[in-house]
Amino acid sequence: MADPQGAVIAVFTPAADVQSHDVAKQGEFSWHELYTTDHEAAFTFYERIVGWERLGEFDMGAMGKYLLWGRNGKQLGGMLTLPKGMKTPDGRDVPPSWMYYVTVEDLDAALARATAKGARVLNGPMEVPGGQRIVQLMDPQGAAFALTTPPTSR
Repeated sequence: MADPQGAVIAVFTPAADVQSHDVAKQGEFSWHELYTTDHEAAFTFYERIVGWERLGEFDMGAMGKYLLWGRNGKQLGGMLTLPKGMKTPDGRDVPPSWMYYVTVEDLDAALARATAKGARVLNGPMEVPGGQRIVQLMDPQGAAFALTTPPTSR
């Protein structure tokens, strides 16, 4: 299904308790980022539906505010309103969507493997608050994803 701003989500009830993952481990999904048409309205939706907490925000200048969200005081991701004119590599407007970050031990080596297999760099590599390095990519089939070094301060 899609949230009210159009980002696709899946909702399920697990058959058994789901154990927390060590997000610093190689190959784990460690950050979840929502690009949306109205991050405040999107946060209100997720807060009401799944109980997410607002854990902070910071000003990204021309990119606007970046809202940090999580659960039980632990940061799990962020969201921002799509800047006007933000385009995909083929020139289309970026739709509301989720970007998932996968932890890798060596960002440069993982980036080299990804681009050798046909991935295209969308943004980065760069350092972000907390000391991690990230790079956002598009795989050969057109799906966006990101790589990050182990989190240092979450």
